[in-house]
Parts: sequence; C-alpha cells; structure tokens
Amino acid sequence: MTLAASDPRTGALTNRDVDSKYGESFWILPSVKPFGTSLARASHKAVVQEKVMWVVGGYTFNYSSFQMILNYNLESGAWNTAPINSGPLPRYGHSLAAFQDEIYMYGGKLEGGAGNVTDELWSFNTVTRTWLRRSPVLAVPGPSQIYAVEGHSAHCVLLPDGEMVMLVVFGYSPIYSYISNVQEYSPKSNTWLVPETKGAIPQGGYGHSSTYDGASSSVFVHGGYKALPANKYGLVDDLYRYHVHSRTWFILKESGFPRYLHSAVLLSGTLLVFGGNTHNDTALSNGAKCFSADFLAYDIGLASSSASAPDSNPRSDSCTELDRFKESSQ
Repeated sequence: MTLAASDPRTGALTNRDVDSKYGESFWILPSVKPFGTSLARASHKAVVQEKVMWVVGGYTFNYSSFQMILNYNLESGAWNTAPINSGPLPRYGHSLAAFQDEIYMYGGKLEGGAGNVTDELWSFNTVTRTWLRRSPVLAVPGPSQIYAVEGHSAHCVLLPDGEMVMLVVFGYSPIYSYISNVQEYSPKSNTWLVPETKGAIPQGGYGHSSTYDGASSSVFVHGGYKALPANKYGLVDDLYRYHVHSRTWFILKESGFPRYLHSAVLLSGTLLVFGGNTHNDTALSNGAKCFSADFLAYDIGLASSSASAPDSNPRSDSCTELDRFKESSQ
C-alpha cells in the first residue's frame, strides 16, 4: 500500500516514518473466499476472538439463503457458516463488540418488516453458538433513555474497578436525528446509561469509524456524516478522543480528508484509516469520487499523552494521507 507524505511542517507522519515503523507494506488477497453468492454483504460488522473473525449481519440483495453469521479462521484460512436455529432478524448498520466468549450486537436497521431502526441488544456466545436477547433497564430513572441508532460504533472496555461495559458511540436516530451521546451498557447489572461527559462538545454522526486504545483508555472517532450549520448535511474529517475513565472528550487535528462508511484499526500506536465514501452529493460537494482507496495514518502518541485539563480541547498535528461501501476491519 502507498502512504502519501504530507507537509512536514505539520508534524505529520511521512512515508519514511511509516516505512521505518512497519517496513514495506502491501495487500494480500486470500485465495479462499466465502462460498455462495448470497454471502456477499455490505454494512456488516466483524470482530476477532482468539484466531477467528466473526462476521455478523449486513445488507445484501438476496436474503432467501442469507447466513446471519460467518466465521473465518485466521490460521487455516477457512470460511464457515454458523447455522442458528433462532435469533435476531437480519440487519445492517448495527454495532458489534466482543468480550471473552460473548459478542454484543446493538441497534442497526432491520431488513424484515418495516425496516425500522432498532434498539435491540443481543449477545452471541461463540462457544455454545447461541443468541440471547437482552433487555437492559435504565440505570438512572428520568430523562435518560436508550437511543435506537444505526451507523454507530461500539467497544467493550474495562472501567478502573475492573467492570466491563459496552460503549455505544454516536449514530443516527430517525426520531432524534444524529446522536452526540455515548451510551453505556453494563452486562453485570444489565443496566443502560447515557452518562454526562466533560471536556469538548462533540458533534455526533453516522458512519464514522472508532477504535479503542487500551493503553490510554481512549476511543478515537474519525469522520462520519453529520448535520452542519445552516441546515446542511455533509461529510466531515473530525477526529475526537474520548477518555473512558474520566468520560472526557478531546478535539484532535482534523485529517483533511472527509469521509464516512470507512474503517479504522490501531496498529503499534498508529491509527490507520482506510477507504469509505468521500462523495457528498450536495451543494458542499468538492467533486470527490464516491469510493476511496486512500489510507490515512495518525500517530496517537501526542493525543494519548496530552496532559491538558479535562475541559480543554487539545489538538495534535500528526495526520497523513496514506473503492468501497462500508467495509469492516479488525
């Protein structure tokens, strides 16, 4: 893969920086592909547990023989389906988050029936291969609620006391529009919470990417499709950091490359963003093509080690530019 160097005056990663960190980088196309045309999908989600990648849900043109769950063995290179007798309806635009033997699936747009955006929460046990519908209760009675969203993201994280919670970040609600909140689910108490946050005021959106860095207990959120001033909508290149333990938002340096429905991973302290849709079919369009094969690289070192006060908006300049519809990544 090629990483294009940016202006060194910004402190961004350069080709030389990336090459020295990773050596020569290149793509590999596995020769083993899923069997059956009905298994092709978009807007699905994937997580990796041990040596297995689990692919759940997604949008397809033919649901007659649709397999809700696929798994890919990273060592043998073999694809398999996971036939399930009962469980959730097919959906896309949902989120997945894994912890130990459980995969948590939240929200998304149901393909069956009226195609509503749902607030359903399911967990899939990778050992017994069974689904369990969970019905959380509000942790704080009152105005707090469970937002039904699509185009959001989720991560299972550990709190300082060792308890695991699932964070649901942003998303689109057909009732409340674009959600700027973080939602928390506690499997231990089966409670749902929309916590108050500190620091910067983020603007939530649809189709962003987010990655969790355990070393800094931070979630990095990039891009998305959002509401803009003057009743306009469009793609953004925003980059946020959410510190889990203090529930604090920080605004980081914009990438300069607006996009949504892209994917991102953290590798050796570098946030790698790939692909997505860069075309905005509105008055704000800059003429970009629909699907991008660009790579962006962001060094999270400065952002994660910032000692700024919780109510500040630290910015760090370390982003570099390095054709598809909502790919998944792990």
